[in-house]
Amino acid sequence: MFNNAFRTVSRKAMAQSRRGMATIYDKAIRADAHNNVKAKMLSDPATYPLIVILGFAVSFCSGFGVWFLTSASDVRIDPTKRNKLLRDWGAQ
Repeated sequence: MFNNAFRTVSRKAMAQSRRGMATIYDKAIRADAHNNVKAKMLSDPATYPLIVILGFAVSFCSGFGVWFLTSASDVRIDPTKRNKLLRDWGAQ
């Protein structure tokens, strides 16, 4: 008797959770209208130094990466320059 009752309750709980996941949550659809990150970030003057520091860090890392790719002798992007020199750092 109790086994049947537990089985019925568990089936109802599973059916309710499945139906609940199939419905669309209205607030989730309109969440972006209330969560305007751009307005929140720029309205607080305390975030300006963070924006400047992160912008400098991204530009510095990008610039260094481009400089290294263009000036390092070990990096060969051009297919015609690949395999031209076989380097061996052994004692000869």
